[in-house]
Amino acid sequence: MGSCHPNNNRVPVSVLEANLTYDPRTGELRWKDRPWLRGSINARTRFKRAGTRSDGYIRLTLTYQGKEIRMLGHRIAWALHYGYWPEEEVDHEDRDGFNNALDNLRLASSTDNKVNRVQEVGMSGYRGVYYDRRRGTIFGRVTRAGQTIYLGNFPDEASAARAYDAAALKFQGEYALTNSALGLL
Repeated sequence: MGSCHPNNNRVPVSVLEANLTYDPRTGELRWKDRPWLRGSINARTRFKRAGTRSDGYIRLTLTYQGKEIRMLGHRIAWALHYGYWPEEEVDHEDRDGFNNALDNLRLASSTDNKVNRVQEVGMSGYRGVYYDRRRGTIFGRVTRAGQTIYLGNFPDEASAARAYDAAALKFQGEYALTNSALGLL
């Protein structure tokens, strides 16, 4: 992802502040009036919404020191509001990468950020619930920091899903995405 990675922010926050505005209530980024740009570029972008929707996020490109730097809108929003680039990742609490409202953004480790992703549910219809076809059993498992934790065998999918939810809350905390939160239980 190049300069979108948290440790590759090569644009000073002061440059962001000279080019963009951020509304923490709506999450909207807008271009400022930038008279130093060639007339047609400034006229075309002035006061317009900044960034494009791509791959589930708002992304935008800013030219700095003669190079085009690609950045993620939620990281820019954080930097504009707080005045610094975050060392950690910025997570969308509601899992909507287009919602950059400040109350939807929170700092997260890479592990915590991955936990909060919506992934397709398997054949069981639940997160963390699997079939062992060889043994004819239903089992649950949860992942934390790259480690899989086996939760045991269960008589039915819903029991395994409830066990997954409890383990996810225990091991993943506020970042856990449970079957209950997804409306599956």
